Amino acid sequence: MGKRKDGLTPKQRAFAIAVGNGSDFTSAYEQAYDCDNMSRAAMRNEASKLMANPDIAMMVESIRSENEAK
Repeated sequence: MGKRKDGLTPKQRAFAIAVGNGSDFTSAYEQAYDCDNMSRAAMRNEASKLMANPDIAMMVESIRSENEAK
């Protein structure tokens, strides 16, 4: 399972879709990744790192724009 054409792994894509559809960053991270042994603070930190990825941020913005247009 490598990166797709959009430059994102399946987990990154799942995270971006969740955020784009209205989930907060931490909840979206929890949905997309295995977080059994992680604190909320650690999940929040990792989610913040993901949102710093330009490919993820662009996908989130695209999804939000599509949702607003509907």
